[in-house]
Amino acid sequence: MGRILEDFKTITFESSFVVRTFFFVIFGMTISLSSLLSFNVFLVSILILIVLYAIRFAMLKLFIRKDINPQLYIAPRGLITILLFFAIPQDIQNSTEFEAGILLLIIIGTSLIMTYSLIKEDRTAGDKKPMDELILEEGESEGESKNDY
Repeated sequence: MGRILEDFKTITFESSFVVRTFFFVIFGMTISLSSLLSFNVFLVSILILIVLYAIRFAMLKLFIRKDINPQLYIAPRGLITILLFFAIPQDIQNSTEFEAGILLLIIIGTSLIMTYSLIKEDRTAGDKKPMDELILEEGESEGESKNDY
């Protein structure tokens, strides 16, 4: 039974990779790369990223009220953004006011921000105390453990 479960997990991971790749390829074929050179596309993308992270910061501070790094920066906008893009009616997609390059820049921007913050967090994790030391600092002696109950 364990072997069948492992094979099922492998098939699930590989098929989800194929589906995600399919949507990214189709999305890439629909984007005009010349739109990425537009100043308006760049400006709108930056503004959306600022608003996205500002709202995320406010929500995390409101509900968590602790250290919100790296949770603040883990905001991927990949596959769901592409799926929502394909749900936009064709007449709006073809309007001159909507540029698909905005979505691509947002996806790339959030991916780069997330990657940088996770790498930075991993490097600073080596400087932090292990959980065992933090528990001992809270007044628990080495002989006792919360798991002894």
